[in-house]
Amino acid sequence: MKRTNSFILFGRAFKYASRDFWVSVQVLFWLTLVLAILFYLFEHEAQPEEYSNPLAALVWAVTRYIGDPGHFSGAGPVTLCGRYIDTAIGILKILIFAVPAGLVGNGFRKARVPICPTG
Repeated sequence: MKRTNSFILFGRAFKYASRDFWVSVQVLFWLTLVLAILFYLFEHEAQPEEYSNPLAALVWAVTRYIGDPGHFSGAGPVTLCGRYIDTAIGILKILIFAVPAGLVGNGFRKARVPICPTG
């Protein structure tokens, strides 16, 4: 396949954004992990059969991102703190796509150097 100018521009944009991209993915991963553990601590008392271990809470948090296609997650939060954590995970769900898209968009701005100089 012939490489066109758009592929070259996208490659440059991703190169400029790659370090920030991976840092943002790591931060979002660790935030998800911390929120899942907090969710387990609050919801285990109220729903011990649904959230018997922290892994069940992590599965719940991850399925919140993808929409739970196989109905793997638990019943959801019943405590007030669990609902706050659910809201925070909902915000992270948006950030998982918005932050990397913004970083690559900024990479496009940096990579906007003419590919084929006109003379």
